[in-house]
Amino acid sequence: RREGYNPRDLEWDNGWIGAMIEPSQCTLVITKTKTKVKYRNRGGCFPGTSLVNIPSGAQMKIQDLQIGDLVLTGSGHFLPILGWLDVSKDATTSFLNLHTNLSSSLSLTGSHVLFTYSNKEGRLTTNYAKDLAVGDIIIHEDTGNKAEITKIHTKVENGFYNPLTFSGTLVVDGYLVSAYASYPHHVAHAALLPVRTFPSLFLGNSPTQEGVGAFVWFIKTLGNLFNIRVAET
Repeated sequence: RREGYNPRDLEWDNGWIGAMIEPSQCTLVITKTKTKVKYRNRGGCFPGTSLVNIPSGAQMKIQDLQIGDLVLTGSGHFLPILGWLDVSKDATTSFLNLHTNLSSSLSLTGSHVLFTYSNKEGRLTTNYAKDLAVGDIIIHEDTGNKAEITKIHTKVENGFYNPLTFSGTLVVDGYLVSAYASYPHHVAHAALLPVRTFPSLFLGNSPTQEGVGAFVWFIKTLGNLFNIRVAET
């Protein structure tokens, strides 16, 4: 505790902390005006204003999705939203904004996984958003084109959303992305088979969900323990 800091200035996703927090689960960020708690087990996600495609041909903001809604997951296939791997309606979050030569962009956190095209290997592969650079190729599923990244910048928004589908894929802002973050796509897809098979058991179906479920929290905690989980940024 520092002199001049009021304990009531501690925040949890922009709200007051109402319970004890284990030190291993959070990081204190101390500024001259306040002390903020950043929860370590949060993963990669999308801003609430990101758009997904629905069967009618229209687009919907991720923040407006409900469990069971059908969304485009790639190759013309629509699958239901099984639940949320992580969600916060208010947390201040830093996103990478990837601009492409198709005059469109994709926003996601740095640890989120998306599909890229490797000219060297001549095939699709996956990468963390934070590892991409100008000139890399991502997949614009809406048009079927390969899109070259022309600019990357950071933006901050309130709220983040990480929906899950059975395929483990999504089309967000027109681009093909993984539903997973912090781990390689194939590893997360296999590890979360129980969650994808029994989503109501492992993810719940509350429309007011905040944060991660117990199983997802356990997977993230194991990753932190063995130092194999990629940080949020």
